[in-house]
This record gives sequence, C-alpha cells and structure tokens, in this order.
Amino acid sequence: MKFRFLPKSLLKYKWNSIFVRYIIILLITFIVILSVVSWLILTNTNQTLKSESTRHFDRIVSQAGSSVGRIEAALQNNFSAVRNDPNFNIVMYKKNDFEDVHFYSAYNQIANIFKYMYLENHLISSVYMYSVENDYVYAVHNTPVCSDNTKYFADMNIFNEFISD
Repeated sequence: MKFRFLPKSLLKYKWNSIFVRYIIILLITFIVILSVVSWLILTNTNQTLKSESTRHFDRIVSQAGSSVGRIEAALQNNFSAVRNDPNFNIVMYKKNDFEDVHFYSAYNQIANIFKYMYLENHLISSVYMYSVENDYVYAVHNTPVCSDNTKYFADMNIFNEFISD
C-alpha cells in the first residue's frame, strides 16, 4: 500500500530539489565507474587474447616448419638410399625385361625401398620413378605398379623437369 504513494511522493519533489540532484549525481557516478571498469576489463581481455593468439600462431608455425624439415630430411635420405643402390642403375638404364632374373631382382630391391618409403611416412601418398631410357614409370601406391605405357599417367610433363639436357 505504501508503494502506491511512492510515485506521487516522487512527483512532489521538484527537479531542482536536493534529492533529485543526489540521485542524478549517483547515477552519473555509477555509469562512469561502470564504463571505466568495463573498458579496463575489455582492454585487458583483448591484450591477453592477442598475446595468446600470437604465441599460439608462433607455436603452430614452428611445428609446421619442423614437420616440413623432418619430411624433407626423410625424403632426402630415402632418395639417397635409392640413388646409391646399385640396382637403381640397372632398373633405370637397362632395357626392362622382367623375364631377366637379374633385372627382376634389381626391380624388387628398388620396389622394396619404395614400399619402405611409402609405409614409413604417412604423408607420402605415392612414389614414382621414371626411366627416360625405357619411357617406363615405376610407381608405388599400396603395392608396386609399373607401366610401359605413359599415357596412363596424367601429368607426364612433371618428369620433363627432371630430365637433364
């Protein structure tokens, strides 16, 4: 019942009254303090998030760089292993004849190295070796595949980059 008379009693006060002045001063003070505190909190949160995202980005870039470095080193080691294998020259430069036991044995040795490269690194989807002498492509996906018909390989131009003049 007392609440019904509250609006009427507030209307009795004049706008120039001390009560209204104090209420306005309190409201303005509260709004200013709330604004300053909110601004400080938001600024601090923004700086924290920026520094965390920068550190996270730097960590991701560092991890990606080290992953690429490891993959490159593994590929270099694997390439060296294939290139230094005496069977490599037999497979690359001799006439490919799978009926020849010596050639077939050399091919199997190279194919095993390819399989190892493929299985060792899950980021390698396939390994190809192109013999210019024979116009023959040796490839490893899940199992060794070879073809004397290069039309089955969509982008034969990639091999031209590796052919020396």
